[in-house]
Amino acid sequence: MSQADKLQLPVPDNLCWNNPDLKISPELVLINLEELQRQLTSDELDPAAYLAPEELALYRQFKYQKRQIEWLGGRLAAKQAVLRSEGQEPTGPAMREWSVCADKHGRPFFKSVGNNQPSLSISHSHGLALAMTVNTRDCGLDLQKISEATVRVKEKFCTQTEEQIIASLDLPGNNRATGLTLLWAAKEALRKARGGHPLTGFTAMQLTATVRSNDHCWLFTMGVKSEKHLIPTFFHEDFAIALCTI
Repeated sequence: MSQADKLQLPVPDNLCWNNPDLKISPELVLINLEELQRQLTSDELDPAAYLAPEELALYRQFKYQKRQIEWLGGRLAAKQAVLRSEGQEPTGPAMREWSVCADKHGRPFFKSVGNNQPSLSISHSHGLALAMTVNTRDCGLDLQKISEATVRVKEKFCTQTEEQIIASLDLPGNNRATGLTLLWAAKEALRKARGGHPLTGFTAMQLTATVRSNDHCWLFTMGVKSEKHLIPTFFHEDFAIALCTI
């Protein structure tokens, strides 16, 4: 086991992307940023062991520790995810082969020595970093800590009809913040997957239906113009998570 492996948290095994109708099999890795910071402070983990030279140079340029830790956690999660999807062990040398770059709009992508270039999405929130890789499609991922802030700004991303749909769900906690945070995550995942610049506006995406996949997961049907997308959504402790592939 590499030192980076020790940062991983278990991803729930009851996720609804196992639904055969979705036809996707993403690889996810969840990283504990507090543990990452502890290992960096105690010199148990050396970023140079896992980052390509250009990544290491960028890592060292960050002025604020919080942003530096989030950036590093996202990269470590992404590298572990892609190597696991390739059936490889995430050793230091193997992780350095997969450089994570950002395009001019800040969207992450892999630059590797091979021909395979899986789609990648990274999200972080309140001490966690989550990365998702998919081999065949563009993907989007969002991780959000459940917060009352979504109630205060709901007019910016949620219509009255959508709020009624969300309110009808039997969600953990059974409060507005829980449902609205899940909706925010679903829309954020979709706009990341669709890409483009500028990104799709929140009000251009409309929640039209939901299906409960199991005790912890819901499939959201989201429309954008004539498109329809199925977005798996679920909870991990007090975080909302949404996944999308295009």
